[in-house]
Amino acid sequence: MKNCREHFVLGAMDEYLYAVGGRNELRQVLPTVERYCPKKNKWTFVQSFDRSLSCHAGYVADGLLWISGGVTNTAQYQNRLMVYEPNQNKWISRSPMLQRRVYHSMAAVHRKLYVLGGNDLDYNNDRILVRHIDSYNIDTDQWTRCNFNLLTGQNESGIAVHNERIYLVGGYSIWTNEPLACIQVLDVSREGKEEVFYGPTLPFASNGIAACFLPAPYFTCPNLQTLQVPHHRIGTI
Repeated sequence: MKNCREHFVLGAMDEYLYAVGGRNELRQVLPTVERYCPKKNKWTFVQSFDRSLSCHAGYVADGLLWISGGVTNTAQYQNRLMVYEPNQNKWISRSPMLQRRVYHSMAAVHRKLYVLGGNDLDYNNDRILVRHIDSYNIDTDQWTRCNFNLLTGQNESGIAVHNERIYLVGGYSIWTNEPLACIQVLDVSREGKEEVFYGPTLPFASNGIAACFLPAPYFTCPNLQTLQVPHHRIGTI
């Protein structure tokens, strides 16, 4: 990339990868956004943010790149929701989140964005875990606080979606100042009957990780073991 980056968002749209914000090797918070073309093996800058941003969350939904929360170079926690329109090379502001979040995660199911985990600041500027789950309707530009919460707070977690379930993987606890091995699963497959439950524990505790689902034929991974979770919750994992 043209900039060194940590605590940034990487998203894939069409045939390009987009790297958004983050901090460089000098720990300076960046406003820049760059795009990678695999055919040309080349990075180019596209429209930057209107401010520097790191520790934000991002997800690609409806053919657009959505960015939420984060912290600026002046340590200001954000509740903004921004969306990048690649055809216009333009960032558009949407309705802000119901509260500020940093080190959180975001995913989309059924044209709804869900923000999970992360932390905010209290009135004394001390960090507090956010267990509330909020959803954003892409069609109505409206946020709603869900009536279900995370079972425990998670920061810097990996996130992946499979069969209308959102998996929050690993992360960091500001309560214990230690990385986490837990996986929390948000099942939104049945409206009005959403639930959050623990999935299988990771074999190691880790934070700042990324996660995704890949189809893996059995003959390529003959030693995989069946997940030890309640049978009705296994689905087609």
